[in-house]
Amino acid sequence: MTGIVKRLLLGAAALGFAGVGAAPAQAAGETTQSGCMFVALSTVPTEFNGLAVGVMADVSTTTDAARNPIFATVSCKIQVNGVDATPTFNYSGSGVQVGADVMQFFADDSDVVQICQRVAYGTGTTTSWSCRFVTQARVLPQPITDLVGGALMSTVNPVLCPVLASQSGSYLGGAVVITPTGDVFLPGSVYYGPFIDCPPYDTDSAHAPVNTTYMPHGEVYFALPPGV
Repeated sequence: MTGIVKRLLLGAAALGFAGVGAAPAQAAGETTQSGCMFVALSTVPTEFNGLAVGVMADVSTTTDAARNPIFATVSCKIQVNGVDATPTFNYSGSGVQVGADVMQFFADDSDVVQICQRVAYGTGTTTSWSCRFVTQARVLPQPITDLVGGALMSTVNPVLCPVLASQSGSYLGGAVVITPTGDVFLPGSVYYGPFIDCPPYDTDSAHAPVNTTYMPHGEVYFALPPGV
């Protein structure tokens, strides 16, 4: 499983997110709020020119034309230079879809990396694949740091952390470790401390998890759900 990032396109219209940006995905009256997201880190300290490991996830809501909740399957994947670089991850639910998977992929610093999303509604309607650029940064501007920390900690974390916790274990030969509380560690990377932090939160600012307002260490790649 796989993930990484280049350029800024944040999102968060679902489950309480508010902001400007991409419009909700629609098809024949059906609507999806929010959707695919991922966070990953290059195992190379300075350049995005090798293996990236992290977590793909979905946090979304789906309704019909009358705004009633409907069943749907949200599909997520990463593309590098227009070619699929990860498996397709599918997250299903009636009205609300939540899930997470450990992922990895290879890319060079000059490659174009995108996160792609498709929604298949229980009504029989399926959207086309929609792709958007992801963010790559070593030093995030403070407004973006505040946005990432605020959006994730207040809205995504309460939904996503229990899902991560339910998948605790060691993945990808120990490259990714998820603890019973949902914290995500990348022992084989340049990152130290929790990469994704779930309650009870780490209070050591030197660790700088990507889903807090602390400054990240190393090369971080991410895409929040569409909408912000």
